[in-house]
Formats: sequence, structure tokens, C-alpha cells
Amino acid sequence: MTRIAKRRFRVVRETPWGVPLVIEREVDNAIATVVAEEKSKGELSFKRNRVYTLEGLCKLLIMAALQGIGLKHEIALFGNNVEGQAYTKQNLEYRLNTFPLVVLWAIFRYLCNGFQNNLWARGKHPVVSKRLRKKFTDIVAVDGTTLDQMRRTPKVKKEKDKRMKECNSYKVLSGGHLLVMISLATQMIRNAVYHADAVVNDTNFTKELASWIQRGSLVIMDRGFYSYKLFMKIKEQRADFIIPFRKGTRILNQIPSKTTPRYSESFVDIGIKPNLPFQLRMIEYKDFPKRGNKTGTRVLLVSVLDTKKLTAEEIIRCYDQRWGIEKCFSQLKNPLGLSQLWSSKLEHIEIQVLVTMIAYLLYNRFRITIANELEAPVQDVSLVATKQRLKSLSVKEDPQTITGWLSLFEKVRKLCRSLRVLLVENSKAVRELQKQKEEYFKALSHQQAA
Repeated sequence: MTRIAKRRFRVVRETPWGVPLVIEREVDNAIATVVAEEKSKGELSFKRNRVYTLEGLCKLLIMAALQGIGLKHEIALFGNNVEGQAYTKQNLEYRLNTFPLVVLWAIFRYLCNGFQNNLWARGKHPVVSKRLRKKFTDIVAVDGTTLDQMRRTPKVKKEKDKRMKECNSYKVLSGGHLLVMISLATQMIRNAVYHADAVVNDTNFTKELASWIQRGSLVIMDRGFYSYKLFMKIKEQRADFIIPFRKGTRILNQIPSKTTPRYSESFVDIGIKPNLPFQLRMIEYKDFPKRGNKTGTRVLLVSVLDTKKLTAEEIIRCYDQRWGIEKCFSQLKNPLGLSQLWSSKLEHIEIQVLVTMIAYLLYNRFRITIANELEAPVQDVSLVATKQRLKSLSVKEDPQTITGWLSLFEKVRKLCRSLRVLLVENSKAVRELQKQKEEYFKALSHQQAA
């Protein structure tokens, strides 16, 4: 069993390759701007020596994340110091111990805000309808994920179970908990927060989540965020939300509004002590297509009471697109290497989390360009295939000659026999499921019109 575990979770070793100049410039501009701002505040404790400068170390970590180099000693060998000699793992370890995390957080937020405000970094064919984009400032999904240590053996499992019984936490063996908010239209990360304790509940992030929410936005959550306090915070920000109904919630009053063969909707008052001080809309729909020719039933709570502003079909569509955030976690962990942590030190894990999310933002910027050129939604573009094509491109082209996102796309186009290889989930089963969903939504639309 131990042998199988080691083979299954072995580290995938990547070799360095040339990152296109357009991506490298984004990294350089972000680092230069943020470091200059932080140094002007006079609060940075990171001192320059002959091995690493602050700017050089930031770039080294981000470029290593972009290229999938996931071992600390290989990251150290990836660059050269000012004397032209290879770094050592000890040099890198020492500098990571004293690294100012505030700089990486600032770089992450700088890129988030920059891509959000950039007109060229917006998807032309989002899954969210044009009508909804006019009604809401942004439609976002929120979820959390637990990061696990690389060691997965029977001995570690025994230690983990023992610690859970003793103190209801496995903080020592865990990589912590990551909460992320993404835009459904562009798949860009809007905000994120990291907590060292993996057992923390999603509702413990109410304060951070409330600070992220923009006025007029629509927040889509799963059942883990079911909290009256959070609902009230969202409404105080003049935003709206969609969340699954939790079994056992007391319905104080229910007024049926509409019933069709596929769904029913009503207005409800929920709560025990205290009651939720505003009314919600409840949508119960059935026979929704799932994988394996199965169907499902779900009940959703929505804070938008106006049926013209947000129809039942749009509610069900939006919640179905919430799965995009699960794909985001999958991309962070697998092609970008967050499933294989550098270290058991929580500070080092947080550094890895940040540089991995920065790498995701940069890859997603190119995915938006590809999606716009192919007239497809961003989530249909494979991050794995994009990374592989950029790696292949670095062998045939000089990366330093590629200065724009469109020119980068043209280089990739010449490299591919068919651009369909850049699209994700082209299997027959997936296409059939998408077809069944579209037929379901079409039937809903007819029922609403009637």
C-alpha cells in the first residue's frame, strides 16, 4: 500500500522553458510597481544581499510557478545570482523564511484589479447572458478548498486520525484552507484568502467575503456558506446571492408563486431565532440532467424577488455554472502543481499558494485571448493544453520576440494542426450532457413564456 501511495503521488518533474516576453513583461511591471509602493512605505524588512534581491526572488518564484517547477531545490537551481553562480536550496530556504508576504499579496491584487479593469481581458462569449451582465455588475462564485501535504501513507493517515480525535484538527499535517472568488464570465480570480487551519469552516470567512462583495453583484455559493449573518452582510452591501436550501431550515411562511412540470417557485420567510429579516425566493426544480444519464432535484434560495430581473431559468443556469470554480481549484492543483507542496512550513505554503494563483491569472489572461479568437467561453479553453503549447512554442520560437497576446495566439495557431486541441472536454459524453442541458433550459424558457 505504501508503495502504491508513493507511485500515485510522486512529484511531476518539469524542465525549465522560455516564457513569452508578453507574460514576462506583465510579471516585471507588477513586481516593479508593487515593490516601489511597498518600499515607499518604509515597512519592508527584506534586505538585499549578493544572492537574492526582493524583485529577483519574486520573479524567480512566479516564473517557476508558470513553468511548473515544484521542488524547492530545483527552483533554486532555476536561476543564477549576481555572480553567475547557481543558487542553493539553503539560500532559497533562508530567504523564504524572511520573505515579506505582503509583497506577494500586493502583486496578486495588482494583477486581479488590472485584468478586471482591462477591456481586452474580458471574454466576448461568456456563459453568462448579456441581459444578466447588464442587470448585475458582476456574477461571481465563491468556494473553499483544503490543501493536503504530499505525504500520503498509512502512517500519516494514522497520525491524522489520531490528531483529529485529540484536538479536532490536523493543522500540522495539512496545507491549510484556501477561499477563492472567481468571475463566471472570465474565470478570473477576483479575491482569495488563505488560512493555516484546514478544518476552518467556510462561514468563518464571513468578514473577508463581505469586504469582497461589490454593490450590485450576484454571489453564487454552495451549501457550506449557509449563514444568516452572511446573507445579511450581502444584502447590506446591496448585492444578491443564490445558495442551495439546507435541509432542516425552518420555513416560517411560504407563498406559492408559480408551478410548472419542471420547477416551482415561491416566496418564503426562514429562520428560528432570530428570523431572517427579509423575504427570499425559493426555486425547486427536478429532472435536471447529470452525468451517466441520471437526473437530479435541487432547491435553491435566491435573494432577488423580482422575477423579471432574474428568471427561474437564469437562476438554474447560473448555479449550474458554479462548477467553474471547482475547475479552477483543479487547475491550481494539477497543471499548476498546488497539489504538491514545497514544504510543511505554513509560511512557505502560503508563498506557494500566492505564486500559483498569480500563475493562474497570467495563464487565464491568455485563455481569454484564445476564447475570444475561437468565439468560445473561457472555461472551454484547456489550461493544460495552453501550458503544453506554450512549452512547445518555446522550443521552436524565441520567446523574447513575442510581445503581444494576439501575436502569441498566432504563434500557437501555427503550432497546432487543429485549434480544437485547445478546447477542453470534447468527449462525446460531455457534448451529449451539454446538449441535454440546453434542451432542459429551452423547455424552461417555454414554460416561463407560457
